[in-house]
Amino acid sequence: MQILKETVIKAPVKKVYAAYADIQGWKQVLPDVIGVQVYYDDGLHQEFDMTVQRGDHQETVHSIRFCYPLSSIEIFQTQPPPLFKSMSGVWKFIPRDDDVLVQATRKFEIKNDAKFDVSILENFLEKNLSSFKEWVERCA
Repeated sequence: MQILKETVIKAPVKKVYAAYADIQGWKQVLPDVIGVQVYYDDGLHQEFDMTVQRGDHQETVHSIRFCYPLSSIEIFQTQPPPLFKSMSGVWKFIPRDDDVLVQATRKFEIKNDAKFDVSILENFLEKNLSSFKEWVERCA
């Protein structure tokens, strides 16, 4: 399955991209991120664990990202969230006159025996886009 969500951020593409690329900074932007352990980050390639609070439990995912400065960030999770067999995606940063269109695509497969409402993932993605929009516009 695949979902696509997008938002417009009123800031230069350099600031928008930088906010998404700074994996350690995600704890400041997203209140549900409670921990990030970075294993590798050379500015173009990143490997890390991210722990998030989901209701009364925590989930840790292991991710690898490929960063294409000012253009996009691709991600795949070698350890996706529970209920997911696979998870990958892309953030695209499309500069326009006075803002940046951010498109977030997620491709995923749910485990065969899992019951999962896709709208939950859509809501998380929309919330994350909104949080980054607010953060970047406030700090730009």
